[in-house]
Amino acid sequence: MSEKLLEISGLSVCYEGEQILNNICFSVEKGETVGIAGESGSGKSTLLRAILRLMGKNGSITGGQITFRGEELTGMSEKKLRSLCGSEIGMIFQNTGASFCPTRKIGTQICESVRAHEKRCGFITPISGGMSGRKSRREIKDMTLQRFADMGLSDGETIWNSYPSSLSGGMNQRSQCCCIRRFFWRTSRRVHSMWFRRRRCCGSFRRCSRKSRRGWCW
Repeated sequence: MSEKLLEISGLSVCYEGEQILNNICFSVEKGETVGIAGESGSGKSTLLRAILRLMGKNGSITGGQITFRGEELTGMSEKKLRSLCGSEIGMIFQNTGASFCPTRKIGTQICESVRAHEKRCGFITPISGGMSGRKSRREIKDMTLQRFADMGLSDGETIWNSYPSSLSGGMNQRSQCCCIRRFFWRTSRRVHSMWFRRRRCCGSFRRCSRKSRRGWCW
């Protein structure tokens, strides 16, 4: 029997009083990939931002429900929602290079993100649910290089030691995926929201989705 990871029911969103989304309904099941198509300005970005409540002070959810693994997100406290962001559900922005620090190498930033999630989650391992020690930089690097290979990036060592400005948009997007804890640990059954412009990159994530039974919305 299928299991719904994310369910959107009757979602409506306004920006400064103007209706942007009205009565949006869809769901993402375990291992499923859902594509959201529409012209520029139709509300695709707004929809994904609304899921994580990243709309800023001018945006508001005016109706509907957003349920992630049985938990309602629209009324969730900021503290609890923050504990889910990055560790359970994440979003990769189209201009991912702007989300990285331009003066620090990709590997350093991935290490920092993974350790921040470890600290927030109390070093709980996703596979066993038990406690584990803090991962070394070497362990994080080895796992990251494997994730790069899974996504079709053969020269992971070079990417690890590169600055964001020296990478293409697709490389930066895939590098930031490794900053999402559940993707990094490859433990499935989580939803990650993202866009990918390149067919090869889309294919890589569809293959990862089928293999690990994660859900994707892009």
